[in-house]
Order: sequence, then structure tokens, then C-alpha cells
Amino acid sequence: MGICKISDGSWAVDGVPIYTPDSVSISGSSLLSSDSKRAESGVQYLTFIRGNILGIKITYNLITAKEVEEIRSKIMGKEFSFTFPQNKSKTIDAFCRKESYSIYRMDIFPDMGGVYKNYTFDIEQK
Repeated sequence: MGICKISDGSWAVDGVPIYTPDSVSISGSSLLSSDSKRAESGVQYLTFIRGNILGIKITYNLITAKEVEEIRSKIMGKEFSFTFPQNKSKTIDAFCRKESYSIYRMDIFPDMGGVYKNYTFDIEQK
């Protein structure tokens, strides 16, 4: 038994529940074409390709190395459907290419690889 609790399905990757995060940050961005630029006159010319691309930063304050591997095997370097609770439930096509964590205590849960601190990964909407 690890530290994290599996969600009731409100957090899921490809329909499979994942651990409920300790904190979540959601951001939005727009994609501009390569011909968007600022002219010598100082005027910015923008050509929007797509707006409101979601970025979701998930953080687990404490998590075992085994739990990290379970999550990593589902998301890192892969495309997947990601479900999260926003206005009830929302599912997006997404990918993950960035994660970070601190190795915290190897003497706690040694059979699960120790405990990591502030495990964070960034989900990006396709």
C-alpha cells in the first residue's frame, strides 16, 4: 500500500483512474502561425491558428517511487485521453513531455522504492 489514493474516476488516463493529485494548476494558451510578427512600425500582426490550448500541472506532495512509475508508464512520451474535474468532468486529447520531483526519503516505504517529494507533471492538450 502506498501513499496516494486512486481517484473515483474524476482523474483518469485513457479511462483508467489515476491517483488524486494534491494540487492542480490549469493554464491556457494560443498557437500563433510562424508569420505572426511585430513590424518595424511597432504594430504586432498576429495570425491565430488555435486558441485556448489547455495546460494542466499536476502535483503530488508525497508519493512513492512505485506510484511514480505507475503514472509515468501511462503518460510520459505518450498520447492519451485525460479526464479531470472541470465543470463536472472534462476529457481532452493530451500528451506529457515534462516531469520533475525531489528524492525525499529512501528509508520510508523501502519496498516501494522510497518516497519522493513534489512530483509534478505537465499535461498539454493536443
